Amino acid sequence: MTPKTKKPIKQYTREQSPLFNIQSKRKLAAILKVDFDTCKRLISGGDTYYNVWPNKKGRLIEEPVKDMRITHDTIAKYLKKIQVPDFLFCPVKGRSALDNARSHIGNDELIKLDIGKYFPSTKFERIFDFFHSGMKCSRDVSWSLAKICSYQEHLPTGSPLSPYISYFAHERMWQKIKEMCGQDNYIMTVYVDDLSISGKKLKGETIWRIKNEIKKYGLNYHKEKKYSKNHPKLVTGAVIQDGNIKLRNKHHQEIRKLKKEIKSTKNLVEKQKLENSLKGLSSYRNQVEA
Repeated sequence: MTPKTKKPIKQYTREQSPLFNIQSKRKLAAILKVDFDTCKRLISGGDTYYNVWPNKKGRLIEEPVKDMRITHDTIAKYLKKIQVPDFLFCPVKGRSALDNARSHIGNDELIKLDIGKYFPSTKFERIFDFFHSGMKCSRDVSWSLAKICSYQEHLPTGSPLSPYISYFAHERMWQKIKEMCGQDNYIMTVYVDDLSISGKKLKGETIWRIKNEIKKYGLNYHKEKKYSKNHPKLVTGAVIQDGNIKLRNKHHQEIRKLKKEIKSTKNLVEKQKLENSLKGLSSYRNQVEA
């Protein structure tokens, strides 16, 4: 039997999106596939539809639940079909962390900037502006969508729609940075909140202008990392060295560690979790070594 292949997601321009040019709340409810009363409840009492807890790293996870989760899934489904530039690698179906790293092979210097607290820093006003200016919805509908898509006036950290809206809400910033990079023939890639820029020789003035552009939008960068010529470069979990992509030593160590834990674990549920983790790491290794 021939194995089934996954059909690629049909992409469209934003003008073709169901979220484009919505002019009434009743039309909004229909697009979101909820009844009008439910839509009003999500708008007026949105913050009550969340579970909030700290993860192992102490990062606060704000997860939509019940009708809000279903609605966020619907909005995310619409947003992920909108065409985006080639420099955006995540969240984009069919573009991986490895693809992101491979984009920088052949360049001598590279700098990485991590946008700190990207989702919490994406405020209600920018979400509203995306729907109003970017999607041409009425002010009332844009305000309603921004209420549905935000938790305490910012993008929630545990929602499926946040990776998409965080890009669209700052689209003008990313496009401006792309323009700056293009002027100096730099390669630029974005992986959610990770910005990577590479070139034969990176100019301090250009990087300074890029940093200022990020600050202009109320965002902050941290974990800045520079790599010089002939130095191994770590980009989204992969190492660029001698014109090739390699695995980090840490990755190999984690695979060996998981194999030992699987052998010694008796609990079937825990063993399954470990095996799933090993499967993911091994799949990534195979992609690198292919």
